[in-house]
Amino acid sequence: MLLAFYDSRNVPNSQAEVFVARSANGGVTFDNFVVSDQAFVLDPISGFSSNYAGDYIGIAAYDEVAYPYWMSEQTGNAQGWMAKVEFGPPCPIDPPTNPSPTNGATGLPLTGNSASWTNGIGADSIEVWFGPAGNLTRVYNGIPITSLSLASFEPFTYYTTYGWQIIGKNDTCSVSGPIWTFTTMQDPNLFEWCDEFANLSNWTIVGPLGTTNWSAYSSSSAGGTPPELRMSWTPSFTGVSKIRSAVINLPNNQIVNYSFKFYLDWYANPSGIVTVGITYDGGTTSIPLYTQTNPTGNVGPTEITGSFTTPASGSSSVQLEISYDGYSFNTDNIYWDDFCLAYIVPVELTSFTASSNGNEVELSWTTATELNNQGFQVERMTAGGSFEQVGFVAGFGTTTEPKAYSYVDTKLEEGSYTYRLKQLDFDGTYTYSSEVSVEVEIPLEYTLEQNYPNPFNPATTIKYAIAEDGFVKLAVYNMLGEEVATIVNNIQKAGRYEVNFNASGLSSGVYVYRIETTNFTSSKKLMLMK
Repeated sequence: MLLAFYDSRNVPNSQAEVFVARSANGGVTFDNFVVSDQAFVLDPISGFSSNYAGDYIGIAAYDEVAYPYWMSEQTGNAQGWMAKVEFGPPCPIDPPTNPSPTNGATGLPLTGNSASWTNGIGADSIEVWFGPAGNLTRVYNGIPITSLSLASFEPFTYYTTYGWQIIGKNDTCSVSGPIWTFTTMQDPNLFEWCDEFANLSNWTIVGPLGTTNWSAYSSSSAGGTPPELRMSWTPSFTGVSKIRSAVINLPNNQIVNYSFKFYLDWYANPSGIVTVGITYDGGTTSIPLYTQTNPTGNVGPTEITGSFTTPASGSSSVQLEISYDGYSFNTDNIYWDDFCLAYIVPVELTSFTASSNGNEVELSWTTATELNNQGFQVERMTAGGSFEQVGFVAGFGTTTEPKAYSYVDTKLEEGSYTYRLKQLDFDGTYTYSSEVSVEVEIPLEYTLEQNYPNPFNPATTIKYAIAEDGFVKLAVYNMLGEEVATIVNNIQKAGRYEVNFNASGLSSGVYVYRIETTNFTSSKKLMLMK
């Protein structure tokens, strides 16, 4: 049996006696322990057994000096708790075993993950709990199964730890298995520049003051692991001291995430200004990312995170800058560690073109490299100005070789069309390409299209095209061959036409409409239903 209590008085080094007893006739006494840590655990408590089933077991903390006004007991001034302790036979269910993925597995993909295990003997039913580590939810409750696909329960993300647990049950009790964990793979598109400050080989101390104050110091004050970057207060100086990184080649127009651990050990006011920034011109100008201005107490240890977007040009010359401006004597050293810049490398699209051929548009594009490329949604602009998906072309996943793609959009009418590509990663993230536009010009041919709607009542539309200027007759005939309506009967220029036929004066039935020109004749049936 384990019994514990917590002393919330926070009285340093107070002495106390703990009395652990049955509800009647004795017990076990533990005397004179120090509660400056505020906690006390008894495990096991000797003498407790199933003979005590149903007893109320009490624990009392006694301190006559510090708090004489606590509740009065025979033992003096004490504060106590009571809890009913029940003993009985252990639950006859063995814990689950043989997890797959194995506990602590790393590098799992984002798709296709499933879990399997061996249920403990004696389990009539089980529960399966799953989710990000520390936030599990029940995803199954029923008869004992030994495997479960996890894809439908959680949208997996890169480099994330997930936990799962099996609970075996019968009609009277349950046994919880251990919480097993696994971690997904790092994003293959992720680019990282990181410095843990094992030395200052990536940095140049540019001063102008305090040039001897910077070092890779064997401490972990910022919250990382030794060593870390330290700016010492001594020898003291008043003014600006700065350290600048080597050049970091970043892409243009790119969102970049940054993170670092930080601790400022304050001594006196004014404590000075600490700035972390970036420069694209070798230090002539600097853009602050994080600033602490004359804090009046310790700052951290803490982790600082944020992001910035690189400019349209010149991003290949990025440098980090860390500076202090003030009287260094007013600090007891400043620390930084684990400085990282990270961004997701997109699929590098090198070309995207569109060409028309009759009533079709062929889209062609190429990539230089691909990382985690699930594929491309082909999208076409609608008449309302939005985009709709018209096709999908699978990607090559991950490759450093150039790849070529194409897609043909068919059965188009004459007009102007605009397309774009939506490139999808396997984790659901996506980027859009630039837009391309193309004109569709369909060569003129003699055609007579099926009327629409058909059947109809009482009106329908008939489309036709003539390739040359000339006389055109379009008429409607009954099934005896008698002309019952003349729609067109004149000279027309070459082109595409659309006419409306109203049959309100005719009876229900099947009719034939016929077009006649010098070089073309065609007929189709239509049905009037009133």
